[in-house]
Amino acid sequence: METRKLAEAMKITPQQLSGVLGALGSRINNTEGLEDKGATLIVFDIRELSNGEWLYAMRPILQKALEEEGLTK
Repeated sequence: METRKLAEAMKITPQQLSGVLGALGSRINNTEGLEDKGATLIVFDIRELSNGEWLYAMRPILQKALEEEGLTK
């Protein structure tokens, strides 16, 4: 999902989304016992599109965690 669409879906601005993702990355990197300190790249595949927007796609590890918590449709 593109940055703009993700922010809209969350009812926040793209700048606020940036803060949320930064905080998420910090939490991931500070998780005790976690050896991979890749921040949000652990749970998202992130790439820049030709229009300058960023595209976020869930990695299987995030999809599985959401399913295990009953947070997917």
